[in-house]
Amino acid sequence: MPLLDTYSLNNYGLDGSESRKKFSSGYVYNLGDKNFLYSDGTIFTCGYINVNSLDFLPSQIIITFGDDEDYLLGYNSKRISNAYPVYNGLRLTNTCPTWDSFRVESKSVNRAYITNEGFQLPIPYFKTTPNSQFFWRAYE
Repeated sequence: MPLLDTYSLNNYGLDGSESRKKFSSGYVYNLGDKNFLYSDGTIFTCGYINVNSLDFLPSQIIITFGDDEDYLLGYNSKRISNAYPVYNGLRLTNTCPTWDSFRVESKSVNRAYITNEGFQLPIPYFKTTPNSQFFWRAYE
């Protein structure tokens, strides 16, 4: 019997995957404040999350806080700004979207990074306290 996610959805025009892309998800907590850089090099301080359980390089990461349907979309693509790769963050709410680009650096710098083992990303749009829970999804 064919797998639902690779055959049936595509067969009915629901855009099931032709190839098997990896996916991972889980819950993490705000780890407190840390300095990060916007794509132009401006420093800002905010909470962040860290995930270190991946076995693939994600092309998209979605971070959701609580049940308020606010979320941050990030793309780990080949986007370059000021000679650095960037992670584009978008917060969608019922009132208005907020869009920013954050500089992605090497893991050794210990700010924003995305690797094939995990990621550490700022969560600047959410007014939360340390230990606030976030749900993340990563897609290959």
